[in-house]
Amino acid sequence: MFAATVATLFRHTFTPVAKRGIWTTAGSTASLLFFLTAAGWFLVRGRQVLAGFWLAVAIVYKTSPLIFLPFLLWKRQWRIAGWTVAFAVLLSILAGTVVRGRATIEYHRRTLDTMLRSTAVGDPADN
Repeated sequence: MFAATVATLFRHTFTPVAKRGIWTTAGSTASLLFFLTAAGWFLVRGRQVLAGFWLAVAIVYKTSPLIFLPFLLWKRQWRIAGWTVAFAVLLSILAGTVVRGRATIEYHRRTLDTMLRSTAVGDPADN
């Protein structure tokens, strides 16, 4: 029963939401809530590896769930925090290699260069 529920939630989470012919961002919010709910579910059940995996998926999907990592460390949940960091690094590397690795690296390099140029101030009076 649990597997069927998760499969249904997963299917509906990643189905694009259309409202009057305009795609909305409700799908991205639902996805993030799904990832965090799965992490919480497995955390309560004592499945540390799976809790770390789903929290890492949420962090890779959107960085705002990083706020939970210091909380886990404060609560001395070392294993879950470790699994989360390990899975987040692995998923980030995997995403970078699967989605045209060189193009991804070049995009981030250009974005960082633009950011550094836009924040560089030679004379403080120009600020």
